Amino acid sequence: FFFLMIRRPPRSTLFPYTTLFRSNRFWNAIMNIITNNGDDTLIGRMIGSAALGFYSLAQHFAGLIVSVITSSISSVIFPILSKIQKDKDIFNKTFFKAFRLSSMAVIPAIAGAVILANQIVTLLFGIKWLPIVNLFYILAIASFFNNFSANTMPVFNSRNKPEILKNARFVQFITFLIIIYPLAKIYGTLG
Repeated sequence: FFFLMIRRPPRSTLFPYTTLFRSNRFWNAIMNIITNNGDDTLIGRMIGSAALGFYSLAQHFAGLIVSVITSSISSVIFPILSKIQKDKDIFNKTFFKAFRLSSMAVIPAIAGAVILANQIVTLLFGIKWLPIVNLFYILAIASFFNNFSANTMPVFNSRNKPEILKNARFVQFITFLIIIYPLAKIYGTLG
C-alpha cells in the first residue's frame, strides 16, 4: 500500500538530448584516444623502441605549439559561444575573431619552429636527437591542420551538435587505419 502513495517523478524531456550529447562526446573521446595514440603503438610494434623515442619527442615538440595556444583559446571560447548561440551574426563574428587570433599565433610559431628546428633540437636535446628534425617537419604540418580542428570543436559543442565532431573523428579514425599502417610499413617513422 505504501508504494502506491509514492509518486513517480516526471520524466525529463531533456534526458534523451543530454544522453545523446554525452554519447557522442564519449565516442568522440574514444576515437580521439585511438587516433592520437595509435600511431605510437604502431611505430613501437613495427619499427622499434628507438624509432618510437624519436617519433614521440618530435610529436610532442610539434604538438606543443598548437596545444598551448588553442587549448587556452578553446577553453574561453566555448562558454562564450554557448551563451550567444542563438544570435548567428554575433556567433559567427566571435568564432572568426577567435580563429584569426589563434591562427595569428599558431602560424608564425610553427613557421619559426620549422625554420629553427635544427638549432632548437640541438640546444634543448643535444646532437644525438637531430634525427627528429625530419619527423618534426612532417608533424608540424599535421599540427598546423590540428589548429583548424581544435578551433572548430567549441563551435559544434556550443551548438549542441557533437555528432558532427563524432562523425568527423570517425572519418579520421578510418583514414588512420587505412593509411598509417601501409605508410609506416613502407617509409618507417616518416610514413
